Amino acid sequence: MEYPLMPFSFYTLHRPDMFPHLMNDRPPKMYQRYKDVLRILTWQSPEFPQNAGLRWTLKAPNHLLYIKQLVEAFQDARIVWTHRSAAKALPSWCSFVRTLSDASLAERLDLKMLGDVTLKDFQKVLKRAIDELEDATRKQDVKVSHVLYEDLVRDPIAVVRKLYEEFGYDFTPEFERRLEDYLEKNKKERKAMKASQKSIHAYSPETFGVSTEDVLREWEWYHKRFGIPTK
Repeated sequence: MEYPLMPFSFYTLHRPDMFPHLMNDRPPKMYQRYKDVLRILTWQSPEFPQNAGLRWTLKAPNHLLYIKQLVEAFQDARIVWTHRSAAKALPSWCSFVRTLSDASLAERLDLKMLGDVTLKDFQKVLKRAIDELEDATRKQDVKVSHVLYEDLVRDPIAVVRKLYEEFGYDFTPEFERRLEDYLEKNKKERKAMKASQKSIHAYSPETFGVSTEDVLREWEWYHKRFGIPTK
């Protein structure tokens, strides 16, 4: 279930024509409401109050649009930003939006428009997020760690261990065992999907009217800034 706290959410992803407007629609109190919802969910947990000291781990690309609002509500946030070549990340995002649109709309999505908006306008979002994160780490107890997607895929446990060290968390043998169990289960599930010839997720920039060369040229600054491999 999604509680519609953000203008740019799963309820609006099927409207790429509105992306430029939604990217700049940032209600000031939305993350305070988000924080209140998390408190309610914590209080409703059967393990409460024993779980009161546990950390919420939240994942959504939408957060990049609202860094200023996020750190105002969560002033000691620990933020992990995973970086992947834009030539892979952008068409993956477009494919995700296309899937949502196909499931919710009768008319066909304009794939070329989606590709153009993603190629151009998402750069503004990332540059704004970079500036706001740098400002937050200077003024608040906010910590940010940047992770390369390739490193995460190659050795996820090593990446998580490093994150825990950076953030001052305990990386226990029990936690490591749980990670190993999850990765083994996930590996078997993905192998079964391939064996049954079910598509895991296939995409390319050309599907959305742009070329890989266009993406690498437009996003060269991003790859250089974070040392992202493009091959």
